[in-house]
Amino acid sequence: MKKIIIIVSVYTILVLAICLGLSMFVVNCPILIEGDERTYKALVGLKWFMHILPAILLSGFAVSCAVQWQQKSSNIRDRFTAGMFERYRIIFVSSIIMVLILALNQEVFYAKINTKISSKEKAPYELSQAIDSANKLAEDKYYALALQYAKKAVEIAPKDPKANAVFKVINDCLDLARDNEMYARKQSVAEKIERPLHKADSSYTILELIEKSKKCAEEKSWFESHYWAQLAVEACSGTNTSLDEAVRCANHAWNQLNEPIPYDMSDARKYYEKKREGYKAYHCGDCLKSYYIFNELNATEKGMSDPDVIRFLALAKEDVESQYFFFDETEHMAELSNSHKIYFSLSNPDGTKDVFYINSAMDIKKEGGLVRYLEGFNCIHYSAAGKFEYSFTVPYAKAVAQPVADFSDDSLKLLGAERSWRYIPMITLRSVDRDTEGLVSKPVYSFAPSGLPQVILDKTGLVNMNRKVYSENSVAQVEMSTSFMILPMPYTDFHRINAASSGADKMPLWDLNKFLPNAAKYGFSKEIYTQNLLQRISYPFIMLILFVFAASMGWNYRIENPKTSFRFSWIFMIPFFGMVVYFACDCILYTFGLMNYVIVGLFGLGAIAMALIFYAILFAIVSVIFLSRKS
Repeated sequence: MKKIIIIVSVYTILVLAICLGLSMFVVNCPILIEGDERTYKALVGLKWFMHILPAILLSGFAVSCAVQWQQKSSNIRDRFTAGMFERYRIIFVSSIIMVLILALNQEVFYAKINTKISSKEKAPYELSQAIDSANKLAEDKYYALALQYAKKAVEIAPKDPKANAVFKVINDCLDLARDNEMYARKQSVAEKIERPLHKADSSYTILELIEKSKKCAEEKSWFESHYWAQLAVEACSGTNTSLDEAVRCANHAWNQLNEPIPYDMSDARKYYEKKREGYKAYHCGDCLKSYYIFNELNATEKGMSDPDVIRFLALAKEDVESQYFFFDETEHMAELSNSHKIYFSLSNPDGTKDVFYINSAMDIKKEGGLVRYLEGFNCIHYSAAGKFEYSFTVPYAKAVAQPVADFSDDSLKLLGAERSWRYIPMITLRSVDRDTEGLVSKPVYSFAPSGLPQVILDKTGLVNMNRKVYSENSVAQVEMSTSFMILPMPYTDFHRINAASSGADKMPLWDLNKFLPNAAKYGFSKEIYTQNLLQRISYPFIMLILFVFAASMGWNYRIENPKTSFRFSWIFMIPFFGMVVYFACDCILYTFGLMNYVIVGLFGLGAIAMALIFYAILFAIVSVIFLSRKS
């Protein structure tokens, strides 16, 4: 076996050197980062080498076997003898080593080389984009995000003076901005849909809430007094003995808020009226109006130091973020997008089906969680009979991983979700401007010509949408205020679909295997993905069969003369033999690929087991062929 490994290694290194040498003279480089030319050419040479590696190892293995099995190596040369079984053991172990190398090359190294070549080709554009994005984000005072782009620019081109200068400037700005309170307010990109202030305020007991209300009343802080009293009222059950006292506190504070304003100065009167209007909007559940009012007051010198304004702005903002997201969160999505076009379908418990199309996606990690922004989110809804009922589109949507534990068993049954999933995607469909009231992005619906129902309840069961019945002669379009859409699927599958949309061959083998059982559920062809998985799993077995067959060829052309270690004429024949093996290997793999399609078509999910049995039989046949070689 030592001689086989040495000959194959020398042959492989020689071909590698030839590929690298040719690439330095033959490859025409595209526009690259300065200094990347030689690296790019070397990567292309490595790609050539990895592409022909199966042919290199197969041809080298056949030649090395011919050299290994000279007459002097053993006198036992009859078929099915101990000598042949010993030779078979050697070629089996050698083949396993080379098959492992080829499997790693196929699944890991070749894909990485392709990725590196692609990144080198895209580097000049990405460098320019990273620097421009960093500068733009820095101008908008998003220094943390700008620093990420500056780091990316330095990683792309470590010696580029412009990239290093931008990184230094933004890093210095970030250090200064961390001491600025306004910076903290603006860094709200990718916040999770949680309401910590509401949660903290609701954690008090009823008696503590009433006590807080009374204390605020003594201080004539009527906004705070009513807020705490109202929380106490909401916390009381119908028979709670503290309910009457909580109601009295709430009514007293509310009456004080509605008394005539005792101010003489018009500015003070207007300020108080505005604040009262904001609180009334908050109390009535209009969190969006309340947010804009308190946000406007907070921009004034008096409002920035007013505890009422600061508190209720924060509370209103939490409510807004639980129903909307802000436009500026997707402001730089074109630069941040890390995805391609995504498409999939989902079946609902009532037999209806939703088909989704997403133009691109952007992932941002924040506080240990992952937020995904979706551009061009489209949904088409079909009835159980397969007829179009309605569709909607929204320019941007925001997806977060919602814990399944937050839902009741009835809600999960309605959604068609399972508690074992842990997290499911919750899509926020509405977005608003952070500072300007009235700018709201909502889903735009198109309905089938058969007319609109009077009331449609969305899948969360949370939003009631009333509208008129439209003409039956044309597709009706209407803007609706649907807030959320919950997708009945595990959040992990939501990410796997991203890779699946780019093709089965682009998916990592582990993700492909996990995705396969649900491929049809999401509208993908199970046969295609099964065939791809089968092709990649069977590749090592196919190569093992070819190596044993190559050993049989080596036996047929072994060196008979014990004084000859190597035939000089092989120097001229090896390159030709290598090309023949390359084309033969391609044809064989293509043929096996067609056979895999047939196996998948015949056996479905049992195709992998049947294919492994088939390849085991083939392996047994080529093993018998080798062991039965004539002397």
